[in-house]
Amino acid sequence: MNHMQTASETLNQTYYMPHHPIIKESSITTKLRVVFNASAKSSSGNSLNDALFVGPQLQHNLYTILMRFRTHRYAVTADIAKMYRQICISSKHADLQRIVWRSHPSLPIQDFRMVRVTYGVAAVSHLAVRSLQQTAKYSSNGCARAVNVILKDFYMDDLLSGASSKEELLLLQQRVSEILREGGFELRKWVSNCVELNASICNAAETISHYIVDDKDVYALGLIWNTEADYFTFTVSLKQPPASLTKRAFLSDASTLFDPLGLLAPATIKSKMWFQDIWRTNVGWDDLIPDPSQRNGWSINCSSSHT
Repeated sequence: MNHMQTASETLNQTYYMPHHPIIKESSITTKLRVVFNASAKSSSGNSLNDALFVGPQLQHNLYTILMRFRTHRYAVTADIAKMYRQICISSKHADLQRIVWRSHPSLPIQDFRMVRVTYGVAAVSHLAVRSLQQTAKYSSNGCARAVNVILKDFYMDDLLSGASSKEELLLLQQRVSEILREGGFELRKWVSNCVELNASICNAAETISHYIVDDKDVYALGLIWNTEADYFTFTVSLKQPPASLTKRAFLSDASTLFDPLGLLAPATIKSKMWFQDIWRTNVGWDDLIPDPSQRNGWSINCSSSHT
């Protein structure tokens, strides 16, 4: 993808980023992701991230996007393929994103510089979202509805949107795709509760892998969306409590259930109340919880539920 190039001698300031792989076997698209650490201190005692502004929040928050998503009669989700890798940075800044690399242990180590926005650098989320929104604002496509969707219904690279009719949804999917394609952004992993849209996407020319998701249960911003019955599902992994129950272990277990809309609050509120009781005892993070708190139970015990 030409996302990096061999680095040569330069008069520009340079910064080298450590990097390591993150493997996620459950991913259907990117099982290995390289993470770059732009917070690593250099010989000056500062890092690249120390010198960068993060940038203001440009997108709506998670709660707002999910709530609006649930108002649509016909809904659709997708994400942008390799979003960061589609956005170039200024050539004069590329030497601040240097790495060392070799494709085989027998080869000498070489210096490279990253020429696209890079995950791990403080400002890249802002830059990526700004590029996405600028693509929509300066598009030659005249569909105001599609532009508005790009500006309001994206959370980073994830699209959650919809329409009140099948015809409107089909047109919206086409227009949003056309606008983003102008900026080099390809939408993939399409899925909808509209059978006609799924069929239309299946019959379209598939230029990228995993263009459509063939599964009734898909992830939508961390929640599981059942597209057939159109509801959110929560999967709870129940586990045995540890032999030694500490404040750290309790908080870790109570935080495993992701519920940004608070749909399970009637059940999860109990664990928050128990943690308040534990906090008042002033025990350390790795100290055993006193008996009165321990008798309240172990975090949250609930089975999978849907709404």
